[in-house]
Amino acid sequence: MPHTNIDPRTRSTAKRLRRDQTDAERKMWRLLRPFRDDGISFRRQAPVGPYVIDFVWLRGKLAIEVDGGQHNEASAVTRDATRTQWLESQGFQVLRFWNNDVLRNGAGCQELIALAIEKRRSLSFME
Repeated sequence: MPHTNIDPRTRSTAKRLRRDQTDAERKMWRLLRPFRDDGISFRRQAPVGPYVIDFVWLRGKLAIEVDGGQHNEASAVTRDATRTQWLESQGFQVLRFWNNDVLRNGAGCQELIALAIEKRRSLSFME
């Protein structure tokens, strides 16, 4: 999305989130680095429409969210569902990982991401 379409508040939130990453987000960023060698460039805390996505591969329309325990609360579940629905309506695939999964099973998370990348690469918009 062009920078001109990004709300200044969303841009400010993204900058703050990049500066104040959680341990799980820092680890996920390290887990995504090897994909660069294969031409997959993720952005972190990137504005997409009205949302700031934890990690996103814009060309492949793959969004990755790393969620803490607060995402178990009823209001957060509803917000996350709305966010996922909007992203999917824009053609994105959304992967969600719990903080504990990232911190304790990074290799498993990386494997699921690799599978999603292969799936996204096979879609017609990638050609």
